[in-house]
Parts: sequence; C-alpha cells; structure tokens
Amino acid sequence: FDFINMFALFSVEVVFICINPKPDNSKCSSWSGMVRLIVLLRLARGLRLLRYIGPLQSLGKLLTKLLPTYKQLGSLLLIIYYIYATVGEQVFGGLIYTKNPALNQSDCEFKKGEYWALNFNDFSSGMMTLFVVMVVNNWHIITDAFIRVSGTMLPVCFFVSFFVITNLIVLNILVALIIECFTALKSELHSSRERRHAHSHSAEGDSMLEDSRPALRARAHGSEAMLRHVLRAEE
Repeated sequence: FDFINMFALFSVEVVFICINPKPDNSKCSSWSGMVRLIVLLRLARGLRLLRYIGPLQSLGKLLTKLLPTYKQLGSLLLIIYYIYATVGEQVFGGLIYTKNPALNQSDCEFKKGEYWALNFNDFSSGMMTLFVVMVVNNWHIITDAFIRVSGTMLPVCFFVSFFVITNLIVLNILVALIIECFTALKSELHSSRERRHAHSHSAEGDSMLEDSRPALRARAHGSEAMLRHVLRAEE
C-alpha cells in the first residue's frame, strides 16, 4: 500500500514538472509546490518506526517527562526577562539611535555590525536584546555600545548579572534535572522489563513488582520534586 501510494504521488510530481518546467505560471507552480509538500509530509510516516528503536523510545519518554520542568523553568525565565527588560527600558531607553555621536566613531563595532535593533527603546526590543545576550552572541559589542552611550559601567553589571542568572543558574538547573530524569527513566525502564519477565514466569514475581510500583512512580517524578526543592530552598 505504501509503495502504491508513494508511486502515485511520484507520478503526479513528474506530470506537474513536465507540464510546468518554468516557474512563470503561478497556478501550476502552486500546485507543484503543494505536491512537493505532500511528498515531504509522507516521509513523516517513518516516525512510526521510532517506537521500535530503543534509544529513541527512551528519548521520547524523557522529553515527555520533562514537560512539567520545561514549563516551570520557562515561567522562571519569562519572569527574569520581564524584570530585566523593564529595568533596561527605564535605564537605557532611548540611548541607542543611529545618529548618537557616541556610536558614530571609527572604532565602534556596534555601528559596523549595524546592531541598531538591539536596544531598550521598547519592551520587545529589550526582550530580543536580552535573548542575544543570553546566547552570548557578540554580547561584548552590545555591552560596549551601552557603556559608550551611558557613560558609566552600569551596563557591565546589568548584562553580567543577567548572564549569570540565566545561563549559570537557571539553565544549569535544567541540565541537572535532565540528567536526573534520565537516570530515573533508565531505572523505570529496567524495572519495567523485569516486571514483564517476572509476569511471564510466576505470580510471585507479579506480587513483588506490585510492591515496587510506588517507588517507580516516585523515581518517575523525581525531576519535578527536585525542581520544587531547589526553587523553594530559600523559603
């Protein structure tokens, strides 16, 4: 069935290419693009094979179990972004513009790279600037520009503190929780295989595995419990 289906799509694709060899005809081009999209979507059927590959199956379960962690850490990052973007808009708002004499100098890398969009003139631009700093994309050039326009070393404290909080604290917590969740998932899968093996041999093995289910559930939710413990340690 899959071969017949793919052969039919391939035949339609060949017909459209023969009918419309040039991209001038917009109508035929749109249909040809749609057929190409269908062919690409058909490749998604290969995702069914992932459940038969052990490592990929474990990776899928790991990502599923980390969804609550991603949600909580994402909310924490959003709060940090909101605070810093608001402070940056109040302190550095309106300082970055193309005709600023402090930036119109020959040694200003900010002007050479045309990073004018990275500013705190509005909230959305501030959020984008903070994201660029978080991924460490020429953050020293951005910091140098804000030092020039402000005339103080306050931007150094501002950007360095943001980098420490986001990269060295929050994202490291996420990495630690991924490792913890992976360890718990590995133990759960190992215990699940032992449970199936014991069930196929004796009822005694079933009773032992029934007693171990609460521990498996506790390990499965270990990442979320660890996150709550870390985030509420100061309370």
